[in-house]
Amino acid sequence: MKARQPPAFATWLLKHLCSGQYSDALAGDLVEEYQRGRSESWYWRQVLVAIVGYKRGGKNMMANSKWRNLVALTAAAVLGGSLVSNWIQYRSLNQKNQEITIEQRRADNEELKSIQSELAYVNWAVPLLTQKLEGSEVRVRTAWVSSRPETANALRNGATFLEKQIEDQVNKKTVLERRQKELESKLHS
Repeated sequence: MKARQPPAFATWLLKHLCSGQYSDALAGDLVEEYQRGRSESWYWRQVLVAIVGYKRGGKNMMANSKWRNLVALTAAAVLGGSLVSNWIQYRSLNQKNQEITIEQRRADNEELKSIQSELAYVNWAVPLLTQKLEGSEVRVRTAWVSSRPETANALRNGATFLEKQIEDQVNKKTVLERRQKELESKLHS
């Protein structure tokens, strides 16, 4: 497995702007910490602190401090730009997630309205179909009593159809009620 490599420019700045006796050890320590899971911004912060600390060190300062200040300022600008860029990207993703959440809630509300409408129909249809079935059964008995078997068979087929319709509506009601509960709990959370 390949070890994570720290930002190359930050490492270059560290090695070239802190050329004292401990700079290699410092660079090695920072790389080890970065490879253990520290972030890029942490690494940059440590490099900038090392550069500024080295600059204030007195005896070991580089001769061309103007160049060094310019490089340190550039590194700080790169780090600041990176942080601003990350913040903007985070805000943008967060806003998109909120928009998706709002759209999903709207869709769920529309589905809930549709389910409630279908449930109202089912609650109206089942008693009506049951009433028709009862009337159909009475007609089947009447047809048998009056010795009309063809009529009785046709009525029985109609009654079987009504029984199937009632069963389908009851099953549909169960599914709709379950989905309604899911949506209501999701919308209220």
